[in-house]
Amino acid sequence: MHGQRCTQAIGGLIGVVTILSLIFDSPTLLIPGVMLALLLGIRAVSFTLIIRSLGQAISIDRRVRHRIIRQGNITQVSSLIHYHLPYGTTLIFEDILPQGAVLTLGRTTVRVSNTETREVELQYSMKLLSRGSLRFGGLSVTCADVFFQEAFILGGLRNSEPSLHVQPSLTFEEGVTAFGFGIHEMEKAYPVHGQSIRSFRPFVAGDDEKAIDWKLSAKYNRLILREYMGSTGGIPLVVLDLPQGESIPGPAPFDQLIATINRAIEKAIQDFRRCDVLIISGGYLIRSLSLERDAHPWYRLLNELVPGTGNQPFYHFLDAADLRSFQSLSERMADLPNIGTRERTFFTRLATIYGATARTTRRTVFESQLEAVYRGMKEREIVLYTLAQGDTSHLRVVIAGAQHHRLRVHIRVCTKDLPLDVVRLFLSRGARTVEAIS
Repeated sequence: MHGQRCTQAIGGLIGVVTILSLIFDSPTLLIPGVMLALLLGIRAVSFTLIIRSLGQAISIDRRVRHRIIRQGNITQVSSLIHYHLPYGTTLIFEDILPQGAVLTLGRTTVRVSNTETREVELQYSMKLLSRGSLRFGGLSVTCADVFFQEAFILGGLRNSEPSLHVQPSLTFEEGVTAFGFGIHEMEKAYPVHGQSIRSFRPFVAGDDEKAIDWKLSAKYNRLILREYMGSTGGIPLVVLDLPQGESIPGPAPFDQLIATINRAIEKAIQDFRRCDVLIISGGYLIRSLSLERDAHPWYRLLNELVPGTGNQPFYHFLDAADLRSFQSLSERMADLPNIGTRERTFFTRLATIYGATARTTRRTVFESQLEAVYRGMKEREIVLYTLAQGDTSHLRVVIAGAQHHRLRVHIRVCTKDLPLDVVRLFLSRGARTVEAIS
């Protein structure tokens, strides 16, 4: 229980009266101080009784639009709070989201005071990033009057309902179609006929009905879905590009980057029982992991990963291909008919410098490390997750090395607004796809 400003002011006044009574040796001056202290004591006891009664006077009724939902999707929640407002108090309610849920729209907090109504409704949308069976954390209640304030949480099974079942995100074949699901778009996988069955799993709303195994569904009295080998690609190499140097973002973009790659790693282990992870930062290879059936080594490593892991930035590294391209551009500029003598001399000299630098360029340590990683990967996919902030020349080196080994690179940029020039840059260097993930 915390005292409000009024309580603090009365406490200060009691102190002043006590000091004056000691200075002037007048016990009668203590009478106002004793009366004020008695007032605070009575108010404290009364406020404590109010707090104890609120546990039975408040209840919450939540309604979630989707009780079964896929990981990463958005669902709507309506929380109707019934309460009895004690006289002279103010109540602040906050609905506590399940673990791994992120508020996307609306509000989870409301303040009520001096009202005749006995219920209030919270409407909001949340994105579920965790998976499994989840429950709400309860209802946080803050009660305050003129003198005191106290916060507590109404937990327990009654205030944590309903329970949600979050299905893990799935792997889809190329050429999928999309359809609406709430206010979030999902992908619907169509099996490739003629391929072998990889596994069975429970049917989820939105799955293709053609993939239902009716014999198993009748046997277990619930819908069972077939998953085909043809609906997935090869074992991916997941590459995490840690922000580095001056491009270190705030906590929100970095957390979103980590949450996105977590889902990718979990999906790879679920589908292939294996996932290889490569962590780079500004032209430095930080760590490599080979996960088999278990992602716990990756989660332990997360405690050590922070933005800016690399020692020095990889400022605008130019490989031999870049230098020869700039040499050719400088030569074309020097041959333009409408430029002056000084400009022609400048571009000719620049082309000479680019050509000489390209002939003497040696492979960096970073390129040699990537060469060792790519060797023996054959036709596997590389999925690179990045924020694409600051200098991205080391990402061009990653793409160029993969292209030399005939590996397909897919760039996933965790941002809401992906600049078009960044997309063109990665595609021109050989990336198969560039996608913004927000």
